[in-house]
Amino acid sequence: MLYEFTFPANENTPRLARRALDGQLSSLGPDAESRLRLLISEVVTNAIRHGHLAPDEQVDVKVDLKDGGARVEVSQPTRAEAPVPRQVRDEGGFGLKLVDELTDAWGMEAGPPGVVWFEIAAGGEPSEATR
Repeated sequence: MLYEFTFPANENTPRLARRALDGQLSSLGPDAESRLRLLISEVVTNAIRHGHLAPDEQVDVKVDLKDGGARVEVSQPTRAEAPVPRQVRDEGGFGLKLVDELTDAWGMEAGPPGVVWFEIAAGGEPSEATR
């Protein structure tokens, strides 16, 4: 099942993205569902903050649920910076570190449009063999 959403680029967007998926992710299992919701928030926040999006711009989110898990793509109209997980600082830095640790695979397309994607297998923790 493919879900596609377009959201305004503002501080409410991560919450809106999570809520748009309410009741749609139970097939993943509770652990994978929790990770997916958290990571959507982080990647959407990064797109808005680091993509330097204006309030009239939008963020697109695609969630493709398959038998074995989910693939998420977050697109921004601007170019995506090369995502390199960095050290966590007091003011942030958790986003890509979490993506790196909690997904089975992830990457980016610089664009524009810039796209950051990640994949999560249904069930438990990400497999070390797939990362």
